Order: sequence, then structure tokens, then C-alpha cells
Amino acid sequence: MSAPLHVKHLFWNCQIHGLIDDFPVKTRALINNGTHLVLICPDLASQLGLKIHRLHEPEIVDVTLKNSDTKLRSELFEYIKLSFTSLDLIWTSHKTKAILAPGLCAPVILGLLFLQHNSIVTDHADHTCIDKKTNYDLLNPPPCLPPPPPKPCLHEQIKNTKADKKLVLAELLLMCHDQLKSGKGIPEHVEPFNVAGEIRDHIEILANEDALCKRETCIKSEFSQIFEPIPHIDELPKDVVAEIHLKNVEKTRTCSYPSLWKYKEAWQILIQQHLDVGHIWPSSSPCASPAFIVPKANPNVLP
Repeated sequence: MSAPLHVKHLFWNCQIHGLIDDFPVKTRALINNGTHLVLICPDLASQLGLKIHRLHEPEIVDVTLKNSDTKLRSELFEYIKLSFTSLDLIWTSHKTKAILAPGLCAPVILGLLFLQHNSIVTDHADHTCIDKKTNYDLLNPPPCLPPPPPKPCLHEQIKNTKADKKLVLAELLLMCHDQLKSGKGIPEHVEPFNVAGEIRDHIEILANEDALCKRETCIKSEFSQIFEPIPHIDELPKDVVAEIHLKNVEKTRTCSYPSLWKYKEAWQILIQQHLDVGHIWPSSSPCASPAFIVPKANPNVLP
């Protein structure tokens, strides 16, 4: 593979914000790491309208004239402060001092000062100039994508949701009509479901279960001797004798409390309900626990 005679220069299309016009000025800058300065044409500097400063000591440069082997020494006295921005407005350089120099081959020449001050690494083989801090490539910017559409407001979201619900309901009714027409089935009526209420009830149930578990643990630890497992019959003591005298049931006095006659039918209904669910059952025992009813304010409701 033969070596080429020449390669293309590294030009960067950028823009500079001035003081005269509200819009930035687009220009073409030559990236040249062979010079230690940042140079700008006087015409472009006057177009920007930036303040021109004067150097304390002139910057001496050698200029080679066209069609001549002699070099002309020139002194540069003026400079401006400016920053460069990419065309996609993603990357902006630090403030840089650009010296005004007439007769440049490009409107702006960005030398080592610009590259070092902005931490830019130049790869001539890959034709890249990458900022090490942001990984932005000046010569190969990323494609400009359109901004994402704005998020609709809450009112529009609710409106769209209602419209979608209507379409879904219409499609569901159409499917149900086809099912009925074909005789495959009858749509089942579904009661409205309160999601928030069910979640709240379930949270309350879990909280009550947790409170009961903590209470159970506390009681078992407080009365640990009672909740200890019963030992085997062979391990029980045999030298303890206990005699329990029971009262004569026939001599036990029972007190009865009268109930109004108008509650007779209510008593029968309540007793029959408890018999049906198995809370009570017929017994021939002479002992019984007393029962009472509490009348309600509404006479049509069972006490």
C-alpha cells in the first residue's frame, strides 16, 4: 500500500455568539495542533462585535508569503474572548483568547491552546476530536433526534382514558351480542368491585393478625408455666392426692328473670337460629346459663 501525498484538514463547523446579532454566527474552524495559538480573522471579530483587548506584549509570528521563500515577521497586538458551540448546541467550549491575525487560511484556527484547555484528544487516523470529560466528538456529532412529544396533562389523560373505555365497552357489547346470537352463552352480570375498599380491608386484616400474633407471644411469655407442654403420665407425681367437694346441684338456687310476652315470638326465632347453626342443642342438665335480649329501636328488627 503506497503512502498518500496529502490528507484532508480537520475542519469543525461550529457557531459563535456575538453581541451585534441575537443569532449565533456560523463559521468553519481549522483544528491544527501544530500551532500554539487560537487565531481569528479580523473580519469575523468585527462581525461578532466582541470587545477587543490589547496584549501587554505583542505576539510575534512568521508569515510565509505566496510564491516567495522569504518569511515576513508580523506582530499581533489584539485579541478577543469567546467560546465555541457545536451546531447541535450540545457542547460548548471554555472561554478562549483568540488573537486577531489577518490573512488566515480559515476564519478560525484552533491550536494547542484550545485543545488542551478543553481536554480534547485528536485522532488523525480516525478523524476524531473527542472531549475526554464528556466523550463528545466535535468532528462526528451524534444525529439530531427530534425531542420527545410532551406528556399530556391530567385532563387530557382522563379524556383519552374515557374514550378508550367507551371503545372497549362497545367492542365487549358487540362480542356479547355475537355470543348470544350464536347461542354460545349468556353474559354474566358482574357486580361493581371496589378495589380501594378491598385493599383497605385486607390491610386491616393483616394489621389485626400481626397485633394478635404479638399479643399471643406476649401472653405466652408472661404465663410460660401454663403453656408448657403437659408431661407424660409416667413423669407426673404420684404422691399428691386432691379431693374436690362438689355442691349439690339440687340445692343450688337459680334465679329466673321474666320476659315480656311480646318477645315470645322473637325468642322462638332466635333459639331456632342458634339450634340450626349448632350454637346450642337440647340438654337434660339441671344447670343452664341465663340468656337475655336487648330490644332494638326499630320494632321490625329482631332484638
